[in-house]
Amino acid sequence: MAADVISFANQKGGVGKTLTVSATASILHEQGYRVLMIDQDAQRNLDMVAGKNIAISRRSTDEKSILTVMNGECGIRDAIVRTDIGDLVRATNQLYGWQGPPVLSLDELHSYQGRTDELYALLEQRLGSRSSDNVYLLQKALGDVLEDYDYILIDTNPTLTLLTLNSLYAAEFVVIPAFSERSSAEAIIELFETIRSVKYYDSWHRIEVAGILMTKYNARLSACQRHLRKYADLARKLDTYLFETKIRASAKASEYVEAGRDIYRYDPACTTSLDYVDFVKELRARIAQIKEGWTNG
Repeated sequence: MAADVISFANQKGGVGKTLTVSATASILHEQGYRVLMIDQDAQRNLDMVAGKNIAISRRSTDEKSILTVMNGECGIRDAIVRTDIGDLVRATNQLYGWQGPPVLSLDELHSYQGRTDELYALLEQRLGSRSSDNVYLLQKALGDVLEDYDYILIDTNPTLTLLTLNSLYAAEFVVIPAFSERSSAEAIIELFETIRSVKYYDSWHRIEVAGILMTKYNARLSACQRHLRKYADLARKLDTYLFETKIRASAKASEYVEAGRDIYRYDPACTTSLDYVDFVKELRARIAQIKEGWTNG
């Protein structure tokens, strides 16, 4: 069976995407599932917690990453590294400002030296034929490894860019981590509009929001209680699901990146880790429910 491809997305930073992806991967990996993580965030925090000396150095320019895959410089299998919590395609700080693969290689530029008209004609042809295909780069790359894994988890960058669109065009399911802040709710609405656009332009592509996941939750705070009610109302309006599991805030959750381990391996007994175990169980049930709807629909 082909992997379930899940994008963890929110057009706002600091909502716990990497915390959620790394914990989910760690738990699924421990349970015996074949997991591949895709890091699309130039901050590389997912890589930093996946294992010791995994992350690509800021100074490095020649290691294979999701950037070299998306630029067509290598196949996705060549960029996969083994980690303590599953397989991983790493990010690089060069992802900042990525606008798609180069239209011409350096070798091509050199070969057209002195033939300006021919070079411009080639540029015009490439720009016209490739720009609309740039949203499918990740989808096409993952096609080579879908049968190798049970789950493919995409850690997206925090703003809407071509990278984010690639993750949505590649994914079947979207998890939206969010916490108690007004701008987080606004970002959810913006993300839904983006997903609707993906469905509109690619009506054949099945993609559903698996649900909104509340993170950094503290039941004793009135603000969390207010936003819980707001998210429940928002989920109804958007005709989507609000996960029953809430990821509680803990001191350990603020330390895990510095410790160089995902939260589940860092402290499996802390409240945050225990919540993620419940979330993974609920997520798997939710995906099964969506698939059943597709089959019966």
